[in-house]
Amino acid sequence: MKRFMALVALGLSTMASGQKLPADYVDVGPAPEDPMGSIKRLMIDELRDPDSAQYKFLGIHPARCKAGWLNGGKDWYGYAASIEVNAKNGMGGYTGFKPTTVLLQGESAIKSFEGANFGAYGPSKGPLGLGGGAGVCRLLDQ
Repeated sequence: MKRFMALVALGLSTMASGQKLPADYVDVGPAPEDPMGSIKRLMIDELRDPDSAQYKFLGIHPARCKAGWLNGGKDWYGYAASIEVNAKNGMGGYTGFKPTTVLLQGESAIKSFEGANFGAYGPSKGPLGLGGGAGVCRLLDQ
């Protein structure tokens, strides 16, 4: 009887501590320690005057992009940082803060997208993706 009660207690504690994860859950590893540092390094190649750019860091989330031309034909998992960037245009004036999503793999920023939540690549909002993105990339914690 004692052994049966011990097994029942073990099963109940496992059930109580374990949470049911979404079917498409993937462990993307720890969040980058210095996301803004790697984002600024990525933006060196993407902005006209990266030294004068201004940034607002809005948050970081585990993310996924479906296989396709965007990521070499393989599913991509990592982190997506939501930022706003105010950069100079060709005339030397600031454009105003623009929402941007940046993909991070480990400690490295690898790709940026114009728009919040991946812009055109984010979750679709209607039939055939009308009114929203194509549903190629999405945040895993929302």
